[in-house]
Amino acid sequence: MSKDKIVLPEDGSVQSSLQKFHHEEGDQFVVLGFPAGNNVVGVIGEGAGGLTEVSAHLPDDEVRYALLRKTHQVELAKTTKFVFISWTPEGIKPLRKALLSTYLPQVSELLKPYHVSFNWSERNELNEKAILDKIGASAGTASHVVAHAENKQSAAAAKPKASPMVPSSIREDRKLNIVEEEALHAAIKDLRNDGSETNWVLIGYTDNNVDSLALKGSGSGGLEEIGSKLDDTQVLYGLFRVTESFDKTNRVMFGFFKLLSSSHVAIPPVKKALISTHMGFITKLFQPYHVEFLLDSASEFTPDMVHHRIQTMMGTKSNVRTADEAKALKPSGPSASKSSGPSVPSAASNTAKIGFADEEAFKAALKDVRSDASATTWLLTSYAAKDTLSVIATGSGGVEELVGHLEDANADFGLLRVTEQIDKSVTTKFVYIKWMPDSVPYMRKADISTKKGPLDDLFRPFHVDILASDKSELSASIISDKVASASGAKNNVKG
Repeated sequence: MSKDKIVLPEDGSVQSSLQKFHHEEGDQFVVLGFPAGNNVVGVIGEGAGGLTEVSAHLPDDEVRYALLRKTHQVELAKTTKFVFISWTPEGIKPLRKALLSTYLPQVSELLKPYHVSFNWSERNELNEKAILDKIGASAGTASHVVAHAENKQSAAAAKPKASPMVPSSIREDRKLNIVEEEALHAAIKDLRNDGSETNWVLIGYTDNNVDSLALKGSGSGGLEEIGSKLDDTQVLYGLFRVTESFDKTNRVMFGFFKLLSSSHVAIPPVKKALISTHMGFITKLFQPYHVEFLLDSASEFTPDMVHHRIQTMMGTKSNVRTADEAKALKPSGPSASKSSGPSVPSAASNTAKIGFADEEAFKAALKDVRSDASATTWLLTSYAAKDTLSVIATGSGGVEELVGHLEDANADFGLLRVTEQIDKSVTTKFVYIKWMPDSVPYMRKADISTKKGPLDDLFRPFHVDILASDKSELSASIISDKVASASGAKNNVKG
């Protein structure tokens, strides 16, 4: 067995603990690690003591992975949220740390689904408030007024030269100089104040100096106004506030974007590489926000695109995306090929575009599959022509019916809707199916592999994806197991 892959114990103890975790109530937790010092995952601890008890299972010289259940209250309704904690203390030896870093994506997949995640290495980071704040931000229920100064009051007192507006965590890993820093933070604070008319802030580099940031402007004219300020000859970062309706209530949402045009030749590659290292600093400056955009051109930023993206995230709009949206979306977390949580758009390294034999037919079929009101539960397309998808068929008969339409000598891509029942709750899950039989010519397979990002984006979001080369790999029971494993339940998926 390769040492670069994690191994689950044959006694099923890990799976049993995770299943128990997902079916219990209260502040349950489970902590995993590598107790034998190899690549075999084991249960280190489990219980109902919340973060306090979790911390007792986190040593100073070994990695741990924790899944924590929290109850989040929105008005009169209580919802359950799952928190993933990756604990990598500084006391781990460098070589061991390097090896363990290769296990993180695999463990992350094992513990999905979860709503928020943390990568912590010091005990002072084990903060209950940080967890609740991040859950609130991800759910759109957090306070809209930044309270960094309150959270870091003691740190600011210990550093009298630091501006009280600036989070100490940003100062500690500072990479950039900020011109008129207090004015910038005042503008951001004003934006987050619901009583203020300010609804956007824009920053950029000073005179093409990539070591220095400055406030480029702020205003109350909304998405149209900030969009008019964007310029492909500059690298710009923005934060904006919009209001979206959800279940007859209005919810304030914040969006962050970065504009860096790949066609802008005035910025040398070395400077572009340097700019890419600034994202950690800049996102800390603007956090929290609900959605993030990576723009290659100012023309991509439109009110329709922004609202569609936010509404899709909130589950209040059809998930059929335009080509511009698919290009502008940036991943908000790790995205693996076999995702067990709702997938996010991947950052495709190529600029390939996928066309359609009949785009309207594809969009209509996809919309039907995503609609609970529609009897249509699956869509199948064919990659018969280069860079072009054609709708083969749709249906309501589940995966068995879909399999009957798979082509024996061609690559097909489909989306299947199933329902999953956990306890008394029934939820909808989407399965992305990639059909690649052995008979597909090698050159066609190579061509398709370079289009993975654009192809996958057309079918997002999905909870599980399956790459199959034989029809025996696609059945109701196999899909049921994969979906159930993703959510920590078993045998509860109805095709």
